[in-house]
This record gives sequence, C-alpha cells and structure tokens, in this order.
Amino acid sequence: QVLGTSVSPGFFSTLGIGPVIGRTFTPEEEKPGGPLAVMVSHDFWTTDLGGRSEAIGSNIRLNDQSYTVVGVMPGGFRFPTEGVKVWLPLRLEPPTRRGPYFLRGLARLRPGVSLAQARTDMTVLHQRILEETHAKDSGGGFNVLPLWNYLVGDVRPVLLVLMAAAGFVLLIAVTNLANLMLVKAIERRRELAVRTALGAGRLRVVRQLLTEGLILTSLGAALGLLLAYTGVSLLPAMSRLNIPRLESASVDGRVLCFILVVTVLSSLVFTLVPARRVFKLNPNSALKESGGRGAAAGHNRFRAATIIAEVGLALILLIGATLMMSSFVRLQQVKAGFNPRNLLTAEISMPDSRFPDAQRVSSFYRQLLDRVEAVPGVQSAAIASGMPPDLMQMQDTFTIKGLPTPSGQSDPLADFLFVSGGYFRTLGVPILQGRTFLDADRQGSPLVVIINQALARRFFPNVNPIGRWLRQNRGNPWMQIVGVVGDVRYGGIGSDPIPALYVSYLQHGWPGAYLMVRTVQAPLPLASNVREAVWSLDRELPVTQMETADQRLQESLVGPRLRALLMGAFSFLALSLATIGIYGVVSYSTAQRTREVGIRVALGATRVEIIKMVLGQALLLTLAGITLGLAGALVLTRFLTSLLYGVTPTDPLTFVAVSLVLIAVALVACYIPARRAANVDPMVALRYE
Repeated sequence: QVLGTSVSPGFFSTLGIGPVIGRTFTPEEEKPGGPLAVMVSHDFWTTDLGGRSEAIGSNIRLNDQSYTVVGVMPGGFRFPTEGVKVWLPLRLEPPTRRGPYFLRGLARLRPGVSLAQARTDMTVLHQRILEETHAKDSGGGFNVLPLWNYLVGDVRPVLLVLMAAAGFVLLIAVTNLANLMLVKAIERRRELAVRTALGAGRLRVVRQLLTEGLILTSLGAALGLLLAYTGVSLLPAMSRLNIPRLESASVDGRVLCFILVVTVLSSLVFTLVPARRVFKLNPNSALKESGGRGAAAGHNRFRAATIIAEVGLALILLIGATLMMSSFVRLQQVKAGFNPRNLLTAEISMPDSRFPDAQRVSSFYRQLLDRVEAVPGVQSAAIASGMPPDLMQMQDTFTIKGLPTPSGQSDPLADFLFVSGGYFRTLGVPILQGRTFLDADRQGSPLVVIINQALARRFFPNVNPIGRWLRQNRGNPWMQIVGVVGDVRYGGIGSDPIPALYVSYLQHGWPGAYLMVRTVQAPLPLASNVREAVWSLDRELPVTQMETADQRLQESLVGPRLRALLMGAFSFLALSLATIGIYGVVSYSTAQRTREVGIRVALGATRVEIIKMVLGQALLLTLAGITLGLAGALVLTRFLTSLLYGVTPTDPLTFVAVSLVLIAVALVACYIPARRAANVDPMVALRYE
C-alpha cells in the first residue's frame, strides 16, 4: 500500500515545481472518463520502477485500475503530505450539495495582493455561492491561510516552546560561566595587573581572556554537536508525532552556522562582562594585595544578580514542565468512551472498481464479519468508517424535524459514522436508550440512526429522543432515531465529545473501513488468523495498521508524553545549573567573609547563628529570583494554553509547589558552605587574607 493524493492539473504549476522526467497532468485527464494517469515520487521511481526512463509511459495498477505513469517528481518533494508517493488527477463531478467542504485549495497571490484582501474576496465568493444555490450556510467557508501556517500551524507552538526552553537553559549556563569567569578574573587580577604594568594593553588582555572563553565554548559546542547528531538519528522513530518534514531534519550548514554564532556570542558574554569589571580595579591596588582575596561590592552585586536571574529562569522552566506533566497525567486518566482491552484493530481498503455499489459492499462485510467471528478466540467483530481515539473520517451537518435552525445560525455539526450492528458491543460502548442496529436494518427498510449522549443532551433535554427524526445535511432523507449510546472521543483523548450520528452500513454501504475484533485473551496472537479471514474473501485487499486499541491509545499520547519528557529534561538541567550556581556564589562569598566569620565566632556567635547567616543570604537571593520567575511565568505560561489539558496555565498549586521545591533545593545547596563556615577555627580565620 502506498500513500497517494488527488490533485488538479494546476497543482504543480501553482507550487512552481515540475517533474524531472515526463510531464504533469493534462486537462483531459481530470475529466470523468478521461485517461487514467499518475505521477510518482522520485523514491517510488527508483525503488519500485527501477529508476529507468522507460518507466514513463508504462502502466501500474492502483486501486485495481491501470494507470499510465506520465511524470516523476524531484527528490524530496512530498507535498501535501509527508510520505506521499503517487499523485492522481482530481476528477470533480458536478456538485450535488454545498458544504461542508472537504477539499483544500492552493492559490498564488498576484503581486500587491495582501492576505487580508484574499480573505475578503473568498468570503464574498462563499456568500455568493450560498445565494445562487439557495443553500443553508453549513458552517464552512473558505479560510485563507499562508501555506507555511497550514503546514506547521499545529506544531509551531510546540516547537517554539521547546526552543524557548532550550534558550533558557543556555542563558542559565552562560550566566553560570560568566560568574565563574568573574571569580577567576578576580583571582587573577594580580597577574593581569603585572601584565598591564609590563606594557600589555587592554586589547591584548581581552584577546587572551576571549581566547580562553572560546576554547571553553568550543569544547561545549563540540559535545553539543555530538549529542545533536545522536538525537537527530532518533527522529525517524518519532514519525507518529505528525511534525512536518521531521524525517528530513538534519544537522546541516544552517545548524552549524547557528551553533557558531551562539558559541561566539556566549563566549563574548561570559568573557567580556567579567573582564570589564576587572578593568575597573586600580592596578596599583591589585599589585599591593597579598592574598588575592576580597572583592568589590560591584562584583558581589553582579554575582547576586546572576543568581537571581538563574533562579527566575529555572522557576519558569520548572513551572512549565510541571504544567505539562500534570496535563499528561490527566490525559492518561481520561476515559475514551470505549474499552480498549483485548481489542484488535485494522484498516481495510476496498477499491471502487471491485465494489462499485453499496449492495456489494454490504454483502462483503456480512461475509467478513461471519468469518472473523468464526476464528477461535474471537468474541465479536465489527466494522466502521471511523475509530477512536483519533481516526475519524467524516463530519457533517444535520437537522432535526420540528427543531428548525435559528435564523442566522449554521446547522449543527456532528461526527458521522457507518457502523455494523455489533460495533457498540465490540467496542464496549454502552447503549443508554433504545437498541442497536439489527439485520433487518438493510437497504429497502426504513432508514434508522443512532445518536450519542452529547447530541441527546444538547438537542433533546428532558425529552426521549427515541422515535424522533433527523437527517444528514439538507435534502437527504429523514432517519428515525432508534438508540442513544455513550460518548466516544473521536477527535483525540484531549478533545471533548461532540454530537455523533451512527448509521447502518447495511443501509448505506461504505467502501473501506476499520475492522475491530474483541478477543478472549491477548489479541495480537490472533492477528494472522484475522488477516487470513479477510484474504479468504479477497486475496488482494490490503489489511494494514493492525494493532491493538491499547497501542493506538498510547500512540495518541506520544506527542504530549514527548513534550512532557523534553520539558522535564530541560527543567532538570536548568535546576541543576541553578543549584550549582547558587552553591558556587554562596561558597565563594562565604570564603571572602572568612575573617568576618572568625570575628563573629570570637565574639560569641554560635554555629547555628553562622549557618543561619549564610543560609539567610542564599534565601534572600532565592526569594528575589522566585519573585522575578513568578512574574515571568504568569506571562509566559499563557503560551502553553493550547498544549495543556485539564490544568490552567496559571494553576496556583503548581506555582506554589514549584516555588517551595526550588527554595528547598537552594537551601540544601547552600548548607555545605554554611556548615564549612560554621566550623572555621577563629584563630585561623583572623589570620586569613
């Protein structure tokens, strides 16, 4: 089975791309009854057609029909879907209804035409169509978006959040290094003073410090590149994240240039800032100092500012990670509306050429369900046009007899599924009122429909919906409601159930469906038996995506799980770096105050008082950083709204809990230098320089 799509002849010219071999589609090939043509991807041409130029003009069989290969697209062209290998001409039949619209259009704007103008024109066009056809607005329309927005609109917030998290970790690391370099520069101020006295200019000294900084950052960048190459090699395993162009992501020249720029800027920040502060010292005073200890008040303020910044940035990351983890935990607890245990699922594709009408489709499905249910270990089987948690193919509008849509409003929208009678029993969806579909509900019998609880609750409050009538879209025949079932989340675990309509496949037929099999024990050992049951009816039917419902549920949570893990990793790095920074600053400051501590001890200060003094200094810096971080988190976590489920971006419990954890970690980090200070011998401390 290969992934393909149908496009109009102007598709390739609009994108400004053409085949490397052959041609694109002609207008005749898009007309109903015209020649069957296909364009193939470069990968398909090389692997399946042998990479021969003679492949142009040859025939391949798709959906049980013979297509002539007319062109080969360039390597790397995978639009509009990642992994697409064949393009067929889109054949537009005369419309029998208007909306909801399911096709996507492409357009290249004329020079000087803005996106806002295009939106206005398409809105006018939509209204004109409604007026000319006397159609009811179905809630659709022609939304105009930039192509990049369509491609990356869903994943853009995720990538931006992860980029911001990585940037925060980088800032904390640079701040730590700046602090370290400042301490080292102060320790070396006698050396720098000697160099200056011997005639070295400031530029020469800066060049030396910058060289040392570049060596440090280069070593870090080299390690980062090694980790990046390793991480990129794992990306193909994340194909279910639905991130556009993920498979083609690589550490290329642009990434190397970015790393080079970041390396140089980082070295400038943590080298020149400390150097500038050291140059403010008087060289004569530095030469007279004997121990190289002590620091100006400005240096202390700079170190305190870096710690405050580190704590603030770490707090923002920790809050973001905690919110995402809480969201993921809540998603795992959501009831999907069906029982996934011991449930095997698969997809069956049926070509129209062999199943041209609903009667033939229905006959095949009846035989299929009989043979699958005859497999030892199978309790029941069902087919449907959609499947939870996120495999929903269709939505449509509906109207209820006796309940007209208010003027100026669109008809309500519902999930629309073709199902067999055993669908609800196989999935474990409860029947709350009425009945399920029967064998008598077939073509020629009165049309019936089953609705879900969400639709009943919204449109039939305090009224029994059984026996009422509704219809799919306007102009279709009325169907009688015979049952009400529980809500199932077809839009994903994180989505709320919306109204759903279920119709019998025996009355309508639907080529291509999902097969669901309830087993007595673990379902995967029966996968081959179920596949053979399908092939016993038609050996050429592809049976794909065979896996358990539990696996599908876990796959639907891959994105939230990965986001939570990545944010957790970034926040752990940030917390570790901030902890090291706090420890370093407090330890160095305590060492600078050794004489002061000795005097305090000599005057009667106890060990507990010394520890309180040191921890109090650290606590003040931490509280200042937390205050700054809370203010930043209140602003920045709002960008996580679309990524969260069941938790608000300003959840008070998360903010308080993370702040307390950060305070505790900071105090633990400072306890070692505090205890060291408390154990200082007063006589040694008084002689300390």
